Amino acid sequence: MTDFRAINPSFSVAAQIDREDVVKAREQGFHTLINNRPDAEPGVEFPSQNADIAAQHAGLEFVYRPTENHLVYSDLSVDGFITALSGRSAPVLAYCKSGTRCAILWALAASRFQPSDQVFDYLMEQGFEELDMLDEDMADQSARFLGDSAHGANIPEIFRLELSPAQSASNRSKAA
Repeated sequence: MTDFRAINPSFSVAAQIDREDVVKAREQGFHTLINNRPDAEPGVEFPSQNADIAAQHAGLEFVYRPTENHLVYSDLSVDGFITALSGRSAPVLAYCKSGTRCAILWALAASRFQPSDQVFDYLMEQGFEELDMLDEDMADQSARFLGDSAHGANIPEIFRLELSPAQSASNRSKAA
């Protein structure tokens, strides 16, 4: 079974899931699955159509929002990710080939709602060291979308920087 890594209480990421993981997601209290991996990507063994059917049987919402690796940093991809999350029932489990693409999209989107240095430090504290290359891209998102506006106002729950001590410890052990 695939490990689920919590970024905050409302959002977690995972590598490619299968039918058993859909059941596990429901048992762990997730309400929505988001697939960021294109079905045409090599190695997909559980295509979105099958994941959607499994999610429906488990009583979960399913969103297919494919993002190719080379487009993950684009505004179009980040905008689409934010739109895909809007109005969805949390907690959300997003998955792709390794989980990193989903975490990158979350980090870039979160940096549109709060200072990027806070988002970056939070992710490093939570054991997401694979995202250490994002600091400049996150700063760009904050600069363009936050500007001089008041930080912390109207941050969607899905992008808040909060994690329980147990989730934080679990993330660090999975990253080690």
